[in-house]
Amino acid sequence: MQLSLKGKRNYLTGADIINFALSKIINKKKIIFNFYRFSKKQLEIKKLKTNTKVEKNSIIASISHSNKKYFLYIVEKKKSIKKKILFDEVNLVKNSFIKKKNITLDQNLYNFFDTIVALNKKLLNKTVIKNKWVFCKLEIKQVNNLKFKKIKIEIKDSIKKKFYRSSIYLDNKLLGFIHFVKQ
Repeated sequence: MQLSLKGKRNYLTGADIINFALSKIINKKKIIFNFYRFSKKQLEIKKLKTNTKVEKNSIIASISHSNKKYFLYIVEKKKSIKKKILFDEVNLVKNSFIKKKNITLDQNLYNFFDTIVALNKKLLNKTVIKNKWVFCKLEIKQVNNLKFKKIKIEIKDSIKKKFYRSSIYLDNKLLGFIHFVKQ
């Protein structure tokens, strides 16, 4: 899969990386994505046993799931990404509604992972502080059938007002948590 940079960004988004890895985790449960740094390069997925050492400076993200026998690592290749595609994050979240520490949106035609990242970023910018926010972790029960009539994201807690965890609800059922760090 050839990756593209979205809009004005000069790096891959966490949503891009999740979508890149979907085929390897589509039937998994209790999935956790951890993001370590930005990348402008093509990626590959490496499946390694839990006790295998990995060259740390090549790791972009790791994926764990209910099968604890191995981890999936997203690592950089040498080839840079040259392709750019249009991406309108403002349009994606324009029909959302914020009330207290919640943001809701009725179904849309955008990619699910782009949607949750954009919604949580908007919620944090409007209710915590306008800032550069970095998507750093996703804990999700499953990645099959992510269609919804209504999605709600609710800020749950923070650590030292720097790391924020929000709950993700699809049609009022808890799906998981999304984490952002304030830059």
